[in-house]
Amino acid sequence: MNTNKILIAYYSYSGVTKKIAEQINQLNKGDLFRIEPLVSYPNSWNELLSVAKKELDNHFERPFHEFNNNIDNYEIIYIGSPNWGNTIAPPMLSFLNKYEFIGKTIVPFVTHGGGGQGNCFIDIQRLCKGAILHEGLSIRDNRVNGSNYEVANWIK
Repeated sequence: MNTNKILIAYYSYSGVTKKIAEQINQLNKGDLFRIEPLVSYPNSWNELLSVAKKELDNHFERPFHEFNNNIDNYEIIYIGSPNWGNTIAPPMLSFLNKYEFIGKTIVPFVTHGGGGQGNCFIDIQRLCKGAILHEGLSIRDNRVNGSNYEVANWIK
């Protein structure tokens, strides 16, 4: 059992990234924090794509419900986001820009619909200045339900 204080912070629009976050938590007990935007995204896929593209093009930071714990209490922080437009989703951008990660160990994971990790890990590293970035995990959305073994091997 790991004695380091662990946070698993993630944004999940459709529940896919949430499944990976929960798998990580089963294997590496920590505190789960789902980043919830103050204003929800549209339910329609086409509307979502339009809104997300505008936000990404404008580097928009979507406000989210506050994290009630002190980020300084955590040594290891898993960061999970879907790949939207080759980068992290705007709610995750907001989260990473709000907090300092100097001296923290950052372990990124990304879910995607076929675009791979894109620039997600590079962008997370850029936003987490002064942190130690571990190798990330990228999982396609249609493989999430059978990914327990892959997630377990990655955590080892």
